[in-house]
Amino acid sequence: MNEFVFPSIGEIFWTNPRRSADETRERADEQLRRLLAHAARHVPLYRDLWKRHGFDPRSAKSVDDLRHAPMVDKTPSSKPATSPLTSAAPAKNSIR
Repeated sequence: MNEFVFPSIGEIFWTNPRRSADETRERADEQLRRLLAHAARHVPLYRDLWKRHGFDPRSAKSVDDLRHAPMVDKTPSSKPATSPLTSAAPAKNSIR
């Protein structure tokens, strides 16, 4: 009896019969660059963290470059937040 095995997230989202592995990787890298640019412009937490650690998000060209980015410490801070989490306006089609 063959048991159905659910595909992994990578198999679902990263494989596309119309795209080569290189094209898929380039698309992922482009989306990463857009995400980092957005975070640098609109998320004070990341902008300040990256500035303190000398990380320039424009230098990240691929997922491999993220090893140079500082990690966010998720432990609660004793200091109150001095700025909003984001300066971006809500997305036009976001769920509210």
